[in-house]
Amino acid sequence: MRDDQGAALPEGGLSKEGARQGQVGRIGPHPVCADFEHPADITLRKIGRLSRVLPVAAPRVRLSHQLPVFATGALKATELSRGMLVLCAQMRGVRQITADTHAVPGLSIEARLQGRSFSREAMPPYRTARIESGTISINGFPSESHWTVEMPAQKTFDAVSVCYPPSFLDALSDTDGELAARAKKLVADQICHRDVVSFSRRLPFVKLQQLCLHGRSGSTLRAEAIVLELLADTVEALGERQTETTEAQTLVEQVCKTIEARLSSPPKLAQLAQLFRVSETRLKRSFSEQTGQPISSYIFQRRMEAAWALVTMGLPLAQVADEVGYANPEAFSRAFRRHYGRCPSAARAMQARNAR
Repeated sequence: MRDDQGAALPEGGLSKEGARQGQVGRIGPHPVCADFEHPADITLRKIGRLSRVLPVAAPRVRLSHQLPVFATGALKATELSRGMLVLCAQMRGVRQITADTHAVPGLSIEARLQGRSFSREAMPPYRTARIESGTISINGFPSESHWTVEMPAQKTFDAVSVCYPPSFLDALSDTDGELAARAKKLVADQICHRDVVSFSRRLPFVKLQQLCLHGRSGSTLRAEAIVLELLADTVEALGERQTETTEAQTLVEQVCKTIEARLSSPPKLAQLAQLFRVSETRLKRSFSEQTGQPISSYIFQRRMEAAWALVTMGLPLAQVADEVGYANPEAFSRAFRRHYGRCPSAARAMQARNAR
């Protein structure tokens, strides 16, 4: 699901005819919906059967084990009025999964209640999204984009995602032009925002999950009310934050550029604070608020992302370790395995198999 918006599961928009037949219209890394519900056991065979009705290529799902069942649980997808889409996933015993997927245009809001995933965009601007449990992800897609999504083995994957396609935002202009314009701007700006799901922000998603997974009379209308309120609250909160944090955003952007330019030997916190003439406390707070992680975690993540690209290009491990700032290949291999769940040689072999 996205990232980094926002997964290795089918998702996307529906045509009216497809909605009546319970068919999914597209696939994407940020779950959107269809009037379809999987049985308890979600298998590759069932995904393949569903994919045959898609107007785009079926997802290429690759498992790290030989068993066909990669999870048990429920996946309920629902299309609301005016094209709004909701996907609720509750899965248990998730095996390690890699999938190539598509993100469809629109604004996506996902609450990752439990579970984690990592996504990499296959085309410019080459965004990445590491989504952890207890986070909310807001992503804008002005056009379709292609992603590789990795889900490590985990006990529980629990997520609720809402998608507002361009057709809905166009229709919204007739009733609330200001809200529609602000939401469209988030899409055009390709927003990629992560935040912590507080208790109060978690409640609407839990309510949506209850309505969609265990729907009763009137559940669709209640779900639509929640989805509309969620959009209004999200756009308002982001607008206020953008107004209040312009200076902080500029600071963090400059810090990130500095780190990128010196990834093999990035400056320490004190050096960064001195370079940009701010206190260490303000720098740490601004960076954490803007990126959702401390500077040290950001540096480690960027090193590993650069290392993945270099490893899969076939560079010697000693050279890769030097490029991303590790003293020796052994230390680099340990860090790489801790981050990706596989050693560099296994990642290289997997890339070679996928390229065939």
